[in-house]
Amino acid sequence: MKSSFNHYKLILLKAPQAVAALEKTGIASHFSVDDLFHTLSTPSCHVCGQFGTYRWIPECVRCCFPCMTKPELLPMTERDARAAFGLTKSGFIMATLPAIYTSFQRPYCRKRYLLSRERARQAAVVIHGGEEELAEYVNNGTSNAKIAYDQRVVKRGRGVNDPTRFMSVVPLPCLDSSSRITRAGLACQGCHYRTRGRNTHPQTYTTKGIFEHFNKCSSARRLWKAHRKMTGKSSKGTPGPYSYRYLDMLHRSM
Repeated sequence: MKSSFNHYKLILLKAPQAVAALEKTGIASHFSVDDLFHTLSTPSCHVCGQFGTYRWIPECVRCCFPCMTKPELLPMTERDARAAFGLTKSGFIMATLPAIYTSFQRPYCRKRYLLSRERARQAAVVIHGGEEELAEYVNNGTSNAKIAYDQRVVKRGRGVNDPTRFMSVVPLPCLDSSSRITRAGLACQGCHYRTRGRNTHPQTYTTKGIFEHFNKCSSARRLWKAHRKMTGKSSKGTPGPYSYRYLDMLHRSM
């Protein structure tokens, strides 16, 4: 109990927006302080294990941008849950907030109610009496609502810019629980220059991870070499560990 209280104080001190996002979306009561602290202090994406810049709100887990566009992190609406699984009541529902979402800079003011597909599936297993019974319902469902839902899934699955993907995430720094310092993700400037003009989003890294990335990224090494040449210094070798001159030159905070 004392541990949870200390975690809560630390979260409010270092990342108050992490609590605010859960409260404003109406889903805070479904997660404990320890759940939130674990997400805040775990740098890896829940799906792929790379550094995750965001929190996926429906399950309070960390994710990276590439995984945010995958089918497993495409949230469902209440209507979808009813059509797909026959749910009449769904838990773990988040309410969206009015904001500008997606790269099209379109404002969305109407409130939507979203939930995790996996949470909905788990609830449906209980309602239908087991995995086999749910599978039978899903496979044999022929209602107009089910057919319309299947068509929406195909259409939405192709859309990286589906606004509900962005409505269900919030930027989340990573808390180092030993030093009590929060850090944002670091994106390689070399990769940014290499992919400039493309509709891509950079992978982000921890401080240690971006130095490891440097050894694999020819664009970063070329940028570093050019920088060293301009400053009249040798370009041989790689930046030393925790070289903040390197970080200032080669990264962008996300």
